Amino acid sequence: MGLLVSMRPIPGSRTGLRFRIKEVHTPMVVHISVYRGHMSQGFREQVALASVVTERWYMSPGVRRVDITEGGVTGTLFLPPGPGPFPGVLDMWGGGGGLVEYRAALLASHGFAAMALMYLFPDAQKAATIGFHYIENAFRLLQDHPLVASDKIALLGTSFGASVALSLAVSETVKPICCVCISGSHVLTLKANQSIAESFKVMKEHVHKSRMDENNCIIWRDTLLPIPEDSDLKVDVKDSPFQKLGSRPACFELYFPHSQNGGLDINQYFLFFSQVGRITCPLLLVVGQDDTNWAAVESADDMTQMMERAGNSHLLTTLSYPGAGHLIEPPYGPHCRACTFVLQPGQQRVVVLWGGLAKPHAVAQEDSWKKILDFLQEHLCHSVKPHVYSRL
Repeated sequence: MGLLVSMRPIPGSRTGLRFRIKEVHTPMVVHISVYRGHMSQGFREQVALASVVTERWYMSPGVRRVDITEGGVTGTLFLPPGPGPFPGVLDMWGGGGGLVEYRAALLASHGFAAMALMYLFPDAQKAATIGFHYIENAFRLLQDHPLVASDKIALLGTSFGASVALSLAVSETVKPICCVCISGSHVLTLKANQSIAESFKVMKEHVHKSRMDENNCIIWRDTLLPIPEDSDLKVDVKDSPFQKLGSRPACFELYFPHSQNGGLDINQYFLFFSQVGRITCPLLLVVGQDDTNWAAVESADDMTQMMERAGNSHLLTTLSYPGAGHLIEPPYGPHCRACTFVLQPGQQRVVVLWGGLAKPHAVAQEDSWKKILDFLQEHLCHSVKPHVYSRL
């Protein structure tokens, strides 16, 4: 798989390309050719010394793909072969939006009924109506499916999807058996009475903290820093309803809701942070130490301290990978350090720096994928004899 991991866009390609799988029910066809000498371009004009064509599948034989449109929920359910019932996984990607299916297809190839959920939509009017209850309905749909074991459902989220997963995990209504959060943070939350668009307001208010690298790629990680329980936290109620931390150019400003008496109710804002200590299900955090997009490392450290104080640190497992960036995906794809990103809603295009170095990032993806599967197998399947594992 090293050939695939080390692939790069050919010279002259459009800036910001990222390798993504869109059609999971058909294989990715890979042409491998060997040429004389070292070449960086002009392959089509040369005669190859040897060539081979191979296929890479994301659905093992017998996996079924089902479009989900019930209850206003948009998603795709992948069911393993056999009569079931199967343990379920609600799979949520990040802020790029759309319906991303290949991880759910791979999970189904390993014996899990996995629903890839679309919850960020390009249409601003529709996006304003999507919130906590939409995600909750998706969880219920998966739970109520006749081929899914209703008492064995996990949440899996990447980036903002991890924030959504954590928000559900601490709620009173959704009770997952376990939760996997990849490159995420507990700072950005989705409250029960909030739309997803509203939950992004904190990020928008602090977008001034973003910075650019030497290639004009956006670095967003500072928008969540410092983590709000920092010992230097100060609130200036005289000048504005924002907190200000020191005088550094990258100061962190947060809006605090007003209490009934007209003051600033800081406790309302930090309610979610205290709830993290109330997590009662096993939680797996996957973190890239070179994540330049999200404050995942600092968030994981803070969550560890909070869960230790709450006495439930035994539920937490953290996988932290030196040299890995933000986009920790299923393994054996080309490393993407930066690419074009479409902001939802509105469809504005920017180039984002995700971070990571090719070799350690590839190692992180391979190691974390195996451990994610083991984690889900351990907590969802218990002593049930597992299906024969796919090699996908």
